[in-house]
Parts: sequence; C-alpha cells; structure tokens
Amino acid sequence: MAELHAELCIIGERWLRRMGCRVTLRDPFKAAVHTGECPDVIGWRDGHSVLIECKASRADFLADRKKCFRKNPALGMGDVRLYLAPAGVISVDELPTGWGLLVAHGRTIEIASAYPRQYEMKSYGVTRKTRKAVAWWPLPFEGNKRCETVMLVSALARSTPPDGAKGER
Repeated sequence: MAELHAELCIIGERWLRRMGCRVTLRDPFKAAVHTGECPDVIGWRDGHSVLIECKASRADFLADRKKCFRKNPALGMGDVRLYLAPAGVISVDELPTGWGLLVAHGRTIEIASAYPRQYEMKSYGVTRKTRKAVAWWPLPFEGNKRCETVMLVSALARSTPPDGAKGER
C-alpha cells in the first residue's frame, strides 16, 4: 500500500506541473504546521494553491474524514482540493462539498468530477491542435495561507545554504 501511495504522489505532482503549478511539494516532505496537516501533494499557480490528497485504499479515504482540518474546511490547505485514487476507491457521490476527484489509471489521470472543470481549448494556428485544458475558477475554498506559508518557508530553508556555507556568493 505504501508503494502505491508513493506512486500516486509522484503522479499527482507531475499532473499539477502539467496544469501550470510551477512550485510543488509532495510527500515525503513534511513541515510542522499548527493544524497537523501534511499534504500529499500541493502546488501553487496564478496566486492560488491546489491540494491533492492521495488515497491508495478505501480505509485511508474514510479515515481522512476524521481529521480536524477536514471537519473544519477553514483550517485546511488548498484553494482547490482534490482526491487522487485508483478507480473504485472513491465514488463521486461521497466527496466532501467542493472537492474534486482525480482517478489514476496507471500513470494517467482522469478528471472524474468537480474542480477543476475540463474544457476544450482551441488554437487556430496551423501547427496547433485542439487540446484539453482546465478552468480553476471559481475557487471552492480559501486555503489556510498561514499553514501554506509555513510549508513554503520550510522548503526554502532546506534548499538554501546557511550563512557562510561553501558556494554562497
């Protein structure tokens, strides 16, 4: 189960990057935030955040409902919140209000419901073809920006050498 969860996190992060998130963090990255939330995948684009919770099993999905930041959506991260699971683990009718569902079919992802909405984007150049795109607006939540900032600062602190470290300019 742990291997499937790790693979879902990688697939989810790749999907967010394809959807325009230039900054992403994924499990096993951890940061201590006051709500205890540790997103499986989170990314940022156009001034908003997109959270993906990866669920490898039905039991994991059901346990997720008991967390304080799920019971009180104002505590949760992500302006857009999505579950990512293999087919059959989560059904659309049991999603919390405002959540979307991504279904993994191997390494590909199908947008099963809600946010983001999929639409056709037409290009009128000779070499361009019609392709699928997504609409992120309107945003269903206002993510907990304090927790998101703590995560980003923690990630930056780990990637920046301390003062006086070799290689600093």
